[in-house]
Amino acid sequence: SGDATGCSPPLVSNSTNFTITGDTCGASDLLAGGSCTIMVQGHPTAATTFTTNITRVCTVGGPAVTLPDKITVTGN
Repeated sequence: SGDATGCSPPLVSNSTNFTITGDTCGASDLLAGGSCTIMVQGHPTAATTFTTNITRVCTVGGPAVTLPDKITVTGN
C-alpha cells in the first residue's frame, strides 16, 4: 500500500448524538503503517440505540477512499 495523503479531517455522521472530543489525525497525511487517534463521545438524546460512522477521506496511492468505523451508543 502507500501513504494516505490529501486527507480530510474526520467527521461523525450523527453529530446530534456523537461528538469528536479528541483527534490526532486532523487533515494530516499518514505514513503507511502509521496510526492516529480519534476520540468520540456519545450523548444519546433518547432511550434508544444510536449509531454513527467516523469518516476520513484520503488518497492512498491512487483514488480517494473512505474508511468508515461504526460506533453504537444506547441511551437510558
